[in-house]
Amino acid sequence: MERKVLVAVDDSIHTRTCLSYLNFLAARIPDFSVTLFHVQPTISDYLVEEARKNLKAKNTLDTLIEKNRGESAAVLDRCRQTLIRGGLPVEKIETHTSQKISGLAKDIIDKGVADQYDAIVTGRRGLSGLQKWVMGSVSSNLVEHSPVPVWIVTGKSFNARILVAVDGSASALKAVDHALFMAGPADSLKITLFHVRSVFQDYRAVAFEDAKPVQQMLKKKNRGCMEDFFRKVRMKFREHGVDEKRVEFREEDRKLLVAQAILAASKVHEFGTIVVGKRGIGRSFYMGSVSNAIIKNSTDRVVWMVP
Repeated sequence: MERKVLVAVDDSIHTRTCLSYLNFLAARIPDFSVTLFHVQPTISDYLVEEARKNLKAKNTLDTLIEKNRGESAAVLDRCRQTLIRGGLPVEKIETHTSQKISGLAKDIIDKGVADQYDAIVTGRRGLSGLQKWVMGSVSSNLVEHSPVPVWIVTGKSFNARILVAVDGSASALKAVDHALFMAGPADSLKITLFHVRSVFQDYRAVAFEDAKPVQQMLKKKNRGCMEDFFRKVRMKFREHGVDEKRVEFREEDRKLLVAQAILAASKVHEFGTIVVGKRGIGRSFYMGSVSNAIIKNSTDRVVWMVP
């Protein structure tokens, strides 16, 4: 089955980092295709309005539109050539440009949804003319609003080790599903499911004279939740043709904040990619604040955010 990603590109070093990552993955993911997407700079509404009434303004508008289209085509061609030099087959690369319609992030999301891409890929930040891409604007808007998984690419030391943060939630199951689908039946990508066990302090709202029974209850509840979760995960293994033996499971008690524990594990065990669901369950599990913290603080890892 084809795995296709939409890459939001500009003429920055951050886009080149994205392309390097995609070349790395393309050599390891079966039937992998890329669409390079460039949104042209904004054209003044005043000029558009004047062009309806004034021939000179119309000529100016037409010239500007053609200039933007040409510059966009040049950006796309440079990106395309980078992918080709990296080994991605020509037939696996498409390019697309459009004028800005609803806003940069919204236009990217609309394209991703309309053409049913498996992921939207972007750098943490970029610079193209007067367009500035920074966390807190385009990238964060993609993460916040996209119903399509968003890959935030940073760093340069890419590797085949993928950490999937799991907490027993439906969102974590979606993250596992996305990772298994993208990896496919080939064994070139190594997936580890990583679970941070909740601790009594995560739930304590009032003082207890004897916390031990409560701690035992929470451990039992957590264990039952994860056992049910892994029954569903095994179904995903069969669905995507992934050998269960390929996937490692790691678990540890929480000693740090959950996001810190995930980032620490990714560094210690040298995972190049972190996959996390956007939402979780319970006060101690991976909620939006945790997934956002992972994105904001992961400066040398790629993060796949799965809605």
